[in-house]
Amino acid sequence: MNLLSNYLPAPESSEYAYRVKMLPEYKESLYTRYPPVCELCQPAVEDEIHQKEQMARRKALGGWLKEGKERKRRVSGTPQSKEKVLVETLSWKVRGVLWFLCSVASIVLLSMGMFGRQPLESVPRLRSALPFLVLVSLLWTVWDPTYITIQRARMQGRDVRLHGRRDYIICQMAAWVSRLLVALTIVFHRRSPFLERYVISYPRFYLPLALMFELIALFAYSLCLSIQHPPPIRLIDTQSHRNTLSRSSTPATASQSSLSTPTAPSFPKVLESDLLASLSLSSKPVVTPPPKPVFGLPSLLSQTAGPSSIPAPSDEDAMDWTPTNGDQNSLFGAKSKQKQNDADDGSWLRPQRFFAPEKPTGLEGLFARTKLVDDDAMRVDDEPNPQSRDGILKRWKQWTPILVIASCLPLAFYAGTEL
Repeated sequence: MNLLSNYLPAPESSEYAYRVKMLPEYKESLYTRYPPVCELCQPAVEDEIHQKEQMARRKALGGWLKEGKERKRRVSGTPQSKEKVLVETLSWKVRGVLWFLCSVASIVLLSMGMFGRQPLESVPRLRSALPFLVLVSLLWTVWDPTYITIQRARMQGRDVRLHGRRDYIICQMAAWVSRLLVALTIVFHRRSPFLERYVISYPRFYLPLALMFELIALFAYSLCLSIQHPPPIRLIDTQSHRNTLSRSSTPATASQSSLSTPTAPSFPKVLESDLLASLSLSSKPVVTPPPKPVFGLPSLLSQTAGPSSIPAPSDEDAMDWTPTNGDQNSLFGAKSKQKQNDADDGSWLRPQRFFAPEKPTGLEGLFARTKLVDDDAMRVDDEPNPQSRDGILKRWKQWTPILVIASCLPLAFYAGTEL
């Protein structure tokens, strides 16, 4: 139709007569290139289009599965790579144990020093080697508790992000620097008069500060680190009911639906049950089954049209007339005024709400049927539901380190003043 509509030029054109003369041959050439589909061939054509659509979907999904297999193949790798992952996991666990023991030992020694006890005085060799132990502890000071979780997610092909790593490293390094300074002060305070006079004599200044750094570093995992997971997705077919209806429809209904006007409703007409069919005087009344709901179709359709909806036949002898002055008659004046108000209300400037039907190509639903299970943003571990039990526990977990540090500071200052 588009080729035929664009074939003839304007009547004022010099080629108009020649084009009109060649119009039958042009139509025959069009019918040869694009033969029309009859009603008998319409189901076969629709089945062919449906098969092409399914083939395109299978090809696209097959490509995605192939990429997933290649990624899994790259991730799994050879047995040597699996052994490497096993060794890294074992070393990660050993570093975690050393990190925890080092933090606990530092907190215990600082607490005992604040109360006037010096357990390292009885072990002079350990006190002399304390700076070297602190230097060696740098190997596990910045131990990452989320390493295994991130590695497992990447092996499964999921893109997981870690937030707050920079702040976590800063907290761990601050605690390590405080350990090193305290160790150097304990070992070399007898060789330096400055340390003996201004540092060792006032332990209430540096010991509470070092203890605060240790507590912050110990609870920095829950304060700083957060893992961001991608939202889970799944493919669902949102056009299944339409495909069922199109298959069950006859060629006549298909041709009628293709020739429908843009203003016609897009939902198929459903035969409503007769409300008076169950009222019968026979011994076996005919009971009509209730209408079954269909997904995607409105359940409250309009009732059967009454006699008032039937238009009255027009009278051919009726006189066409309009009032000369509509304002003199109250009835017609009110109607004309109402029409004028309706025309000037600006409703014609509103955005378009109804669109003309378009012929499907078979590929528009390929990516439109991919829906997110959760429409929210990407889930973060530190943002649970505040009303749930996990959310309450998460909030308490975040505030517990701060409360512990706040409660330890007065005790530390009290112990320092007693010394």
